[in-house]
Amino acid sequence: MDHIGMDQLSGFLGGIRISSSPSYGADTGEDFDDSSACVEAKMDTQSMFGGGAADIAGMAKSGSGLSAQLKKVKGIRVRRGHIIDGIQAIYADNSEAPFHGSRTGGSEAVIVFDEGDELKSIEGSYGVPFAGISGGAISRLTVRTKKGKIYGPHGNGVQSSFRIEIPEGGVFAGFHGKASKGGNGGFLARIGLLYGGGKG
Repeated sequence: MDHIGMDQLSGFLGGIRISSSPSYGADTGEDFDDSSACVEAKMDTQSMFGGGAADIAGMAKSGSGLSAQLKKVKGIRVRRGHIIDGIQAIYADNSEAPFHGSRTGGSEAVIVFDEGDELKSIEGSYGVPFAGISGGAISRLTVRTKKGKIYGPHGNGVQSSFRIEIPEGGVFAGFHGKASKGGNGGFLARIGLLYGGGKG
């Protein structure tokens, strides 16, 4: 029930560097990572319409005329009760990252960030809050934004605590971690943050 360092989950997607924070929680369940959901591919229409079908096919093959941008996260969906049952990032273009954990356990809270605000950090706890949670779960979670708003705490756990912060200049992009089956349809076993940019 330790953390995984950021150098184990970072890379480039479409020319955008996606980095990961350390993650905290249990080593149980299946890995997840929102890196494929947080990047939007764009095609340069001026290049595309400057030539014929052969030019378009060449662009697709070479990657020229294609670019990518990081999607803005406008909110987070959390299912929680005694523990954090599941979590999901919601993007400004109304797309959603995959849901991680149980869609039926606990009750749902949807956090919507104010215009111009974004996630700065999460803090919480993990452990084995009650029988039936094999290996441990994220049991409490609080979200803080760059403008000082606080959402939560969600869940009831008071076990081992953690805090994860987006580094200076970084932009929150989604989550990574582990989700486990069991309990009431599953639960969040481990959590970390993905971000673009930043000095960390």
